[in-house]
Amino acid sequence: MSKKTQSYELQEGEYLALAEFRYQIRTFLRHTESEVANTGLNPQQYQLLLAIKGLPKRQEATITVLAERLQLTTTAWSNWLTGARIKVSSAATALPTIGATSLFVNR
Repeated sequence: MSKKTQSYELQEGEYLALAEFRYQIRTFLRHTESEVANTGLNPQQYQLLLAIKGLPKRQEATITVLAERLQLTTTAWSNWLTGARIKVSSAATALPTIGATSLFVNR
């Protein structure tokens, strides 16, 4: 069964708003990546820690949930974790935030 998609032509103002939105996101991400590089974490480690810390209090950090939050297929998960060099630990881990302050992951 295929989904029918409805065609919608963007107006010039919508293109401008979309371009500005994407620019602001990319600027934020570049700044975050720069801050992360100063902490010794690799980008994948930071993304995973942020995904864990950002989960609602009652939601478990399962492989399926984290894969969804990181927009990974479950089959790509193990390769991604290898790249992140994550070792599961109950110890608190520093999580940098914008402004070079730190939060701690205590989940």
